[in-house]
Amino acid sequence: MADERIVASFLEQGRRKCMDYLIETHQGSAQAINMECLAMTDTEIASWCKDVAIELKEQIAMA
Repeated sequence: MADERIVASFLEQGRRKCMDYLIETHQGSAQAINMECLAMTDTEIASWCKDVAIELKEQIAMA
């Protein structure tokens, strides 16, 4: 349920904001992320953002 809310939150921000988030969190170069996202749905991109957010939260908790 919490995961669904995170995905919904990213979906509300829109595709471009999600892609910017992935670039800013260094998930790859801007060009690589743009190319990969071309073949993805908005929900898939938002889910990727959710996974990155959870991973970053865990890294911060362990620091």
